[in-house]
Amino acid sequence: MAAIELEPLPPREAVEFFRQKGYRMAFSWQDMPAQEHAAAFTVAKAMRLDVLKDIRGATDRAIAEGTTFQDFRRTLGPQLQDKGWWGKREMVDPVTGETVNAQLGSDARLRKIFDTNVSTAYSEGQSERIQRNIELFPYLQYLRSSSEHPRLSHAAFAGRVLRADDPWWQSHMPVKTWGCKCGVLQLTARQVSQMGLEVSEAPPERYVEYTNTRTGEAMDVPVGVHPAFNYRPGLRRESLARALMDKADAAEPRTAARLLADGADQVAPLVQAEFNDFVGRYTGGERRTVGRRRVVGAFSSDQVDALQDAGQLRGAGARGTIHVDMTQLRSMLGDGQHAAGQATDAGAALVAQLPTLLRQVGEAWLDGDHAVLLCTSPSDSKRVVKVVVDLSGQAHGKAGGNGVVSMEVIDPATFDRTGLSKLQ
Repeated sequence: MAAIELEPLPPREAVEFFRQKGYRMAFSWQDMPAQEHAAAFTVAKAMRLDVLKDIRGATDRAIAEGTTFQDFRRTLGPQLQDKGWWGKREMVDPVTGETVNAQLGSDARLRKIFDTNVSTAYSEGQSERIQRNIELFPYLQYLRSSSEHPRLSHAAFAGRVLRADDPWWQSHMPVKTWGCKCGVLQLTARQVSQMGLEVSEAPPERYVEYTNTRTGEAMDVPVGVHPAFNYRPGLRRESLARALMDKADAAEPRTAARLLADGADQVAPLVQAEFNDFVGRYTGGERRTVGRRRVVGAFSSDQVDALQDAGQLRGAGARGTIHVDMTQLRSMLGDGQHAAGQATDAGAALVAQLPTLLRQVGEAWLDGDHAVLLCTSPSDSKRVVKVVVDLSGQAHGKAGGNGVVSMEVIDPATFDRTGLSKLQ
């Protein structure tokens, strides 16, 4: 009888994380915010798409097929040499305008590209599995690097056991710097006991101030974390959510409604988690980095039909998506000059639930150039959340689309429907 050979399956989450990335050309790693690396593949000074595609293709095979660095180097090196992306070349730095003698391809650079992309993809995949299995395996143990001379800042964490949902992991889940070989082991409560381990509190956080010399941005970075790796795990799912919402935002209204309706049970939690993080980062002070606008949902197909019958959502560039603009977000959170017009019940916790609320519309009305949506209240079955969406941006030929301008919790019996056109 012939022997049965079992081959390891590729790490699905790691492969999916890598393949959902777009392309981004950058002269230096400092030219991209750290979190954008979860959504875009880039190699410093690879300023030609064909070169970037060659590197990405070889990296994809390494992640999906488990190829070694030697195979990676043997295949990719000659390709890059043939295209002239090897050794040192004079290049103009697009930020400074200076001509520099830039290091392009080399064995050392290929090693860094290989190690960084493979390890971060595997780490992101592991982070997804950790969250998926957190009820059965609620603890994580920090495993020290296998290097002969590990970083002292990382060695201090070795062996420590924390709950898997401890916020400390958001900053320190390996890998967190170039060449880092640290890892984590997910454990059950019984395994923790059998191994004689002790669950501890997170170590006190210490920071160092870092200034990006190319952008001038200053930030505090946790000790042991390189600025290029200063982002939390789990960004693949958020990137997928953003990609889907961007696709719906670019589509015509009926297509947008269909895109967000199909597979809504799988998509909605991702969109909700991403927007919840967006609001949290805004209220936490990261107002320069979260962006100016977030798509949070779309009108349903029936609502689109009714709005178009009423003369809305028509013409070139019409959108069926609903978004939140930063200036309006300030007001809804009580920060802006028009904040007094918001109900006292509207705050960060309620605003952060917008994607979920927009999937729970009980009534929809048209009031001039505004859609008024009455959504099921998450905390009070006798009240509803009134969400007002301004349609005038695209009605006036602007690119803004349909923006949420106010939210308030009301008693539906007090809502005056006189003179309004019913959409749903």
